[in-house]
Amino acid sequence: TDPITGRLQTVRDPQINSSDDLRAFLASNPSLAAERGLRYASMIQKSSAAGLAAILPIVHNPGRRIEVRLRDELLTDDLRGNDIVYIGPIARVGPLAGSFDGRSHYRFNAVESSLTDVRTGKVYLPEGELSEHHKDYALVARFPGPVGNTIMVITSGGRNAGLLQVIRTLTTPEGLARFDQQLQEAAGGRPPESFEALLSVTGFKQTDLAAEVVELHTLAPPVAAPPVG
Repeated sequence: TDPITGRLQTVRDPQINSSDDLRAFLASNPSLAAERGLRYASMIQKSSAAGLAAILPIVHNPGRRIEVRLRDELLTDDLRGNDIVYIGPIARVGPLAGSFDGRSHYRFNAVESSLTDVRTGKVYLPEGELSEHHKDYALVARFPGPVGNTIMVITSGGRNAGLLQVIRTLTTPEGLARFDQQLQEAAGGRPPESFEALLSVTGFKQTDLAAEVVELHTLAPPVAAPPVG
């Protein structure tokens, strides 16, 4: 609530990315509960909406049923019967996190908007202010779902920047040709079914300028937990 006008203000906290996150935050900070609450208004980023326009014609085939959903509308059961393409921030993969995090070589830090390579410990931090020339890091991955379906994750940088340039890299003929060549080199000449790519994305204010592949590698299946007993 604005202390001067008394009007309700809509605030986006980058460390609170779901209703569960909000409940946990308020449970830990009960003194703030009276001034903060969940507003049931759906918003979609401009870059996500524009990205759909580039991706939907590619995945559409005659007879194929396609649904567009917000992250909060995605159910766990949906992961078992559908191919899924996620477009959006790294912090909001939602139900896909269980499948993705078990394979990914990186972990996202919402406080710093950074990515850490869990194998080497190297941290990829964003550079520059979003109002000026800046650089962020984004992830793209493809891997099998729990029943052999295909899941693809296309993210923006940690500060929700650069999504359109990442999508251009994966959808334009020239961008896809370069990416496919790098993918074959990473896999020893044969395009793999599962992969993960770390990209650096640069921009100036609201304009995406370029996306470059920093690392690209194949993804092994997640290690199954040993049986109990």
